[in-house]
Amino acid sequence: MTHNLLKTYGWLLLVALLSSPQQLFGQNDGGSTDTTQTSGSITLPEPSNFQREIIYDPISGNYLVYKRIGDLLLPVPEVWTTDQYRQWMYDQAENDYFNSKSTAFNASGDDPRDNAGLIPQIQTGNEALGQVFGSDLVEIRPQGMAEIRFGGKYQYVENPGIPVRNQKTFAFDFGQRIQMNVKGKIGDRLELGVNYDTEATFAFDNKMKLDFEGEEDDIVKRLEMGNINLPLNSSLITGAQSLFGLKGQFQFGNTMVTTVFSEQRSQSESINVQGGGTTTEFMIQGDQYEANRHYFLSQFFRSHYEEYLQDMPLITSPVQITKVEVWVTNERSSTVNLRNIVAFMDLGADKRYAYRNDSLNLPGISIFPGSNTNIEGFPNNANNQLDPLALESAIPGVRDISLANQDLSSVGFLEAKEYVELANARKLEPNQYNVHPQLGYITLNQSLNQDEVLAVAFQYTAAGRTYQVGEFSNDGVTPPKTLILKLLKSTVLDVRMPTWDLMMKNIYALNAYQLDREDFYMDILYMNDETGVPIPFLPDGNLSDTLLIGVMELDKLNTNNDPFPDGIFDFVQGVTIDKQRGKVIFPVVEPFGSNLERKLDTEQARNKYVYSALYDSTRFRAQEQTQKNKFILRGQYKSASGSEISLGAFNIPQGSVSVTAGGRTLVENQDYTVDY
Repeated sequence: MTHNLLKTYGWLLLVALLSSPQQLFGQNDGGSTDTTQTSGSITLPEPSNFQREIIYDPISGNYLVYKRIGDLLLPVPEVWTTDQYRQWMYDQAENDYFNSKSTAFNASGDDPRDNAGLIPQIQTGNEALGQVFGSDLVEIRPQGMAEIRFGGKYQYVENPGIPVRNQKTFAFDFGQRIQMNVKGKIGDRLELGVNYDTEATFAFDNKMKLDFEGEEDDIVKRLEMGNINLPLNSSLITGAQSLFGLKGQFQFGNTMVTTVFSEQRSQSESINVQGGGTTTEFMIQGDQYEANRHYFLSQFFRSHYEEYLQDMPLITSPVQITKVEVWVTNERSSTVNLRNIVAFMDLGADKRYAYRNDSLNLPGISIFPGSNTNIEGFPNNANNQLDPLALESAIPGVRDISLANQDLSSVGFLEAKEYVELANARKLEPNQYNVHPQLGYITLNQSLNQDEVLAVAFQYTAAGRTYQVGEFSNDGVTPPKTLILKLLKSTVLDVRMPTWDLMMKNIYALNAYQLDREDFYMDILYMNDETGVPIPFLPDGNLSDTLLIGVMELDKLNTNNDPFPDGIFDFVQGVTIDKQRGKVIFPVVEPFGSNLERKLDTEQARNKYVYSALYDSTRFRAQEQTQKNKFILRGQYKSASGSEISLGAFNIPQGSVSVTAGGRTLVENQDYTVDY
């Protein structure tokens, strides 16, 4: 009895649900058939086999809604009023409209409008366009983002070593970024691709390519413009990667022709591995000295640089630097090791170093002589009246960073030329630079920007005496008083300033570390105009029979360091080479300038070969003299290696690395792998 009763109630419940499926399939009570689910709803959408048949009843003026699930027709219809029917029609039209828009923007759907994107396809109706490109449809699909950021940054540092007015700083923070990817298409044959990102690591990360592909019977098979490649399956002539220009593929009968007119934005290098070591060739143009990293500590060391190296490998300098402090502009917003400084160009000098252009007639006070008579000319604070103690007595405001500029300018000093006042200068750690204790120059780990200041204080012994230039941070000058230092680099780039000569222009970087004397080779070459081939000597003149490596004082010794030239580069650590950092150092201040000028015996030869602009002008201005820029440093070096070989390059295109062993070309990912 109970079983039959439950079975009867079960059938009644099923009939009730089938007669009112809106409770099961999500229909609103008001008759609306909107299938959009509300938040928190547990109803399900209408199944695909559910159908609704609506019949108008003219007698009652209502609508009879019959429901059919599959082949089952529910006998009891639902009755809608006219308002309910209108609401249902409105909901249907609204749903259809938004579904069509959603389908048009959905690139993953099956709707023919899926690829319309933000900008719909354009039907031009131009027959000529259709004949050339296969279709007259124009499609542009942009993707990406644009961002503009504006704000402010407030910083409060409670550091007693910083003046109170400098402890609170406020700066605007403004930034913008554009990341864009555009794909365009005209017909079936022409495609355009553009990638642009303002924060790309390298300029060549932004790519553009226009690709036209012809039909089977066309002469023009393919045209590519923008970023292109030219791979060649030949060991005799290798292809090139990262090209920018025009590439065309044409067919004339059975003859295929590929032409390229482009600019190469990459370079090819080869590395040889022999006996477990990597042998790398290098070629450096004479104008590529390492700028803004190497500085003489004073004009004295520059003047005596070549003299002290005359008896190489012995350095005859009487100087031994014992202590150095290096100060630079605080570009990193560091909060430690900061001091206010005033740096003078002529501090410690025994004479005033005038500008190259004497017609400037610069104003200034008489600062020479000082309280010390220095016969040897060694740099020293007491050499002139810029001695910090004497200067503080004469101009008290020099110790106050807020008054230093005003007081110094009022007595005739030229700001940014004869002195620089700098608030919150940062002291470099000893591991951030290197000092040559005998030759008197420093090498920074990182190059300075053009607007950065470089100032130093140093102490050394010479001829049994101790000398000092500038003030050290522990000399008793307490903050916020300024330190008085020696200026090596100002914020103003003026080649007429004596500080321009303090930057060394005779050191070249090989982009290698831990060089080995074994298998190191370097030569100095001159590009001969007549043959177009670099040669190791000058084509004419009194030096035509002398190797340039000897003219540049890089060949004065044999392999046993005896004073007999042997035509081979003299590998002398700390003099001609810095093997730890991979630097080539000329033992002359201006190898292609004054050094060459002294050794040529005719004015005609000097005018032809001497590259003076490389040293008395900016490098960019010197590079404009292409008739003089013909000196080349070429050679090779060997460094230790194991199962891994460093390619020494960045942004290597995929597939551009080729490896051969014993004359056989190896297969990538089978015989070797490349970590790009």
